[in-house]
Amino acid sequence: LICVDWGTTNLRAYLITANGEIVAQRQSPEGILNVPSGGFAEVLNNLISDWRIQGDEQIPVLLSGMIGSKQGWIEAPYASCPVSPSDLCHQLSSVPNQAQMWIVPGVCIQDPPDVMRGEEVQVFGALDLLKTNDGLFCLPGTHSKWISVNQGRVEHFATAMTGELFATLKNHTILGRLMPEASATEFDQNAFCQGLATAKKDGGLLHHLFSVRTLGLFERLPASALQSYLSGLLIGHEIQDLGFNMIHQHEVILLGAPALCQRYQEALTYFKCRSRVISNDDVTVQGLKRIAQEAKIISGS
Repeated sequence: LICVDWGTTNLRAYLITANGEIVAQRQSPEGILNVPSGGFAEVLNNLISDWRIQGDEQIPVLLSGMIGSKQGWIEAPYASCPVSPSDLCHQLSSVPNQAQMWIVPGVCIQDPPDVMRGEEVQVFGALDLLKTNDGLFCLPGTHSKWISVNQGRVEHFATAMTGELFATLKNHTILGRLMPEASATEFDQNAFCQGLATAKKDGGLLHHLFSVRTLGLFERLPASALQSYLSGLLIGHEIQDLGFNMIHQHEVILLGAPALCQRYQEALTYFKCRSRVISNDDVTVQGLKRIAQEAKIISGS
């Protein structure tokens, strides 16, 4: 099987055996926003064409992520929560003019409306690796996801625009005026924890945000620490708002970039919550393999 994780900014492909062993992997910066109109087939072919033919067989390809969005190759309809791997495999979208190639649907909630593409694959892969059917997952990033799973089905999830808000506030508002260039800023653990502490106080996020400026104006934090304080403030509010009141009853499973997951793990520890980090590559491949098996695209156990 060829597993493809095609997001907004990056494209990753993995050639795996039926039991999930990664034989080869490749990465490209040609995320969906970096591909010209009508160019998806050419980009993917350039990346994996030498993998596809083995003997007389054409190796099947299963894709997930933003490649199935309105801006992607084709729009793969969303599956509605609650959703299991079996539900996803019954709603795969065939890619036109491409043999043995399918896109995994995203997942949606109607009230209030929310969507995700690709994160559901990672969660199902993590469940398999952890040999469990339940859990609370956090996938930090530009748009962080909090996902609750019960008896092998995604029952609820919520999105927080934490990463995008951080970048916007830092680069395009008055809060960033006192911050030095990113290259001159190192992570400040004390300032990060001070941001977490502020998030626990009364007043709300909109009020707390202005403290990034006032702490700098009154030199209660050095300019080099303001970015870390803002990070702690936003992550602290995210954890409090989107933990589904479950963070003290469950270990939070973190899936994402190691450095960012470490920040979330530090924040969860501050809030006296248990957590652990799992590799992104492992869960994506495992999740796509699980869906391919349920859809009878490949055999295996």
